[in-house]
Amino acid sequence: MSTAPIELRAAAVRRDQLRAHLGELGIDGALVHSRRRSAVTWLSGYSPGFISNSATLWVPADGEPVLGVAFPFEVDRARRTGLRTVAIDSPPDVLPGHVRRIGLLARDLAVDETTPDLLRDLARRGVHHVDLAPWSNEVREVKTAEEIAALTAAAQIGDLALCAAARGDR
Repeated sequence: MSTAPIELRAAAVRRDQLRAHLGELGIDGALVHSRRRSAVTWLSGYSPGFISNSATLWVPADGEPVLGVAFPFEVDRARRTGLRTVAIDSPPDVLPGHVRRIGLLARDLAVDETTPDLLRDLARRGVHHVDLAPWSNEVREVKTAEEIAALTAAAQIGDLALCAAARGDR
């Protein structure tokens, strides 16, 4: 069993699931972007952490993912995921130049973070996309063993905290 934190193992499992889906679609990879939502965290283990930050993940159908962060000072923290990490100005900056057809995951059931600038940047680069939100929403319903372990650990910590509060421990 890996010694990586549960969240990073769960993210790796989800990236493998995403790659399998990309293969079914016959596309180059997936561009995952989020500012306030959890799509990038779900697939990388990295959380942007504050309102002015954003993160973008490139998951190629074959090859290593690249995590892009909005601020250079966030690169070291983002590298703790084990992913190659770079500072970027725009989400498509993580895309290799040869990419022409991608899956785009920038929304969930509640919020769409697909900005006009993002769509304009993709079009300017000649990149066509398919929406991966339906796939993501469906896959999120079924928890991986790693996600169940993380939820169990969180519940145990919550239980300990509530018991300590009930006893008046500090």
